Amino acid sequence: MNAEETVAAASAFRDRLIRCNEWANGEIAAQGEFRRLIDGAIASSQEIAHAAMAGDGSLVHRYLIELQSFAQLLDFRYG
Repeated sequence: MNAEETVAAASAFRDRLIRCNEWANGEIAAQGEFRRLIDGAIASSQEIAHAAMAGDGSLVHRYLIELQSFAQLLDFRYG
């Protein structure tokens, strides 16, 4: 996967996270744990694009692992 593809994939994932945040009911959206997970995932999805464009493969890899963890936790806890 090249930098442009990585940036596009991260952008698409960030868009999905933003939609998920918008769809969350008020009670869930206000929970500290949900906020940390969703906000952290959105931030990481933005940073992965910067790392890809800079050509920093190890940082891209770290963000991919982080995003996978966020996604798994969001899915497990909030379906």
